[in-house]
Order: sequence, then C-alpha cells, then structure tokens
Amino acid sequence: MSYVNQVGDVSRTDQVINYLKENTNVYIISLKDILLESKSEYEVYSNWGDPSHWTDRGAFISCQYVMACINEDNGNIYPVLQEDAYDILVSNQAKTINGFITKEDMLETFTIKSPTATNGDVAIMQGYSDDVRHSVWTSNSVDNDTKVLIICDSYFNSYIVDDFAESFSEVWSVHTNYTTDLDILIELYEPDIIIMECAERVDRGEYVYQFAQKLQGNDIK
Repeated sequence: MSYVNQVGDVSRTDQVINYLKENTNVYIISLKDILLESKSEYEVYSNWGDPSHWTDRGAFISCQYVMACINEDNGNIYPVLQEDAYDILVSNQAKTINGFITKEDMLETFTIKSPTATNGDVAIMQGYSDDVRHSVWTSNSVDNDTKVLIICDSYFNSYIVDDFAESFSEVWSVHTNYTTDLDILIELYEPDIIIMECAERVDRGEYVYQFAQKLQGNDIK
C-alpha cells in the first residue's frame, strides 16, 4: 500500500526471485508488475474487505498472466477462459474491523458460467488425499493431455484452481506445505507442468528454494 513506509526498494520476495533467475533454470513468473499496473483501473486487493487475499479481479488478472506465460512457452496450445466466460456479480464485501469499523467495498465475484472441468475423487492422490486443501480436476473438453501439478496456498486453491482446470486435461492441487514431497508427488502423478505459487505476505523462501533444487536437471517444465 502507498502509505506503508519501505526501507529500500528491493523486497525479500524480489531477492528470492532475482536469486532464482540468476542461479537456477526454473521458469519464474512474478505477478508483482501486472498487479501494480492493474491497481489504477481495478481493486486487485480489497480496501475494506478480506485483508489477506487478492480480490476475484486480482485473481482473474493473475490467472490470465500465468496462462499467457505458459502458452508463450508452449506454442499457445492451451485454451484460456476470457472475461465473457464468467458471471460477474458486484456486491458489498466489506469486513467489520474491531467490531465497529466498516466501509462499503463493492467488489466483483467471478463464477464460471459453464465449467467443463470436474472436481474428482482425491483418493487417487493416495497419501495426500486426507488434506481438505487438496483437489483433483479433470476435463474431457480440452484438446490436450497435459497433466499439471499446482503446489499452492489459498491464493490459488481458494480462487483459481478451477480456472486452471479449464485449460488442461488433469490438474492436481497440493498445498505448499508439501513442497518437500515434490519428488514423491512427481513419481506418483508424473505431471508435465508444475506450478508453485506462494504469496508475498508469507515467507516461504525456503520452500521456494527447495522446489528449485528438486527441479534442477528435471525434464518437467
């Protein structure tokens, strides 16, 4: 936020991103610039609503950007939901702070009009099926057989995992806390693409580093 005083102009997240770009072959997608650019037109983080997540609009913009990066690296073979694929409802999503502080915050809620991906049985995840934060998605409507493993926190699994599922044949969503099991998950699922998402507000630098180390020398994108 503009009123937060900053010491220097390189955040800890910037340091992690720069290090990975300079010292690994892992494909880094930073959403910082696209979200900052979008702030002038949209409320990508709520002013008076949920203080710890992006808005549905911020999530949509981010999903579009990630898919554009994936498509750029894969010959634009993956379909991407556009804004007209959603029912967009505007409502007051303000929260009451300290029991009495509140201010109207009219925000959009994005709902896929005609979803083709199905949220399936997590039993196929075997030892990872008991965690309610995990999910399995399949789609028979896409013209690809790409399997995607998304390691993420609530920014993805509560907002846009279902959007990604509309682009790929199969998607597994696993919480970031299981990053240390990446090699086991790869052997179990055999994904073609792995996406690891982590929010700047949570220091998961060690997990990101472990993720990069495990992918070194691996043929998975």
